[in-house]
Amino acid sequence: MTATVLVVAGCGHSGPIQQDPTKSSPPEKREAFTTGGTTSKRRAKPPRDIVWVAKWKSADLSFVTEKDYSGRMLGVEGSIYEHGRPVGAFTADEAEAYKGSDQLMLTGHVTLTSNGPASSANKTPTSKEQETVLTCGRLEWDSASDLIRAKENVNVVTPVYSLGPFAELWANAKLDHFGTPDFFTNKAPARSNEQP
Repeated sequence: MTATVLVVAGCGHSGPIQQDPTKSSPPEKREAFTTGGTTSKRRAKPPRDIVWVAKWKSADLSFVTEKDYSGRMLGVEGSIYEHGRPVGAFTADEAEAYKGSDQLMLTGHVTLTSNGPASSANKTPTSKEQETVLTCGRLEWDSASDLIRAKENVNVVTPVYSLGPFAELWANAKLDHFGTPDFFTNKAPARSNEQP
């Protein structure tokens, strides 16, 4: 019969492991809750014009640093902007925004109302008869690409017609161009002056 003997030897450290003082630990995530307020978001790149403004009933803010934060707002209303001018007003149950991003996500009973026809030289809100209203369950406003992605029971009512419901519909900020994701173009169709 053969016996095997295993010997384990080594140096051990009996105290707590020390961290390298030149390396810092990751910043701690902090959270805050606030009731009632207003915030606005400017474009991340020049010309740094306003892209949206939101007013909320309550909000949860999460932040690691001043440059890295996000927020979830409840009971929101506000405006989306194009080239620094308001082009639509929204309401929603919730909104989420992230520092460093030009996107705003709206969820729950979302309504976006245009400020009137895009062809109008007047950039101020117009009468109710000229508004376009989009309703949906979720909406993402990406100002960097001037794109609205609406999802969940999307309906559109214009002064001339009604569309919907759709599972997903894309539009521009002024709500004068619509399309499903596979056919959407954010440019007005070219018009020809040629007679057939």
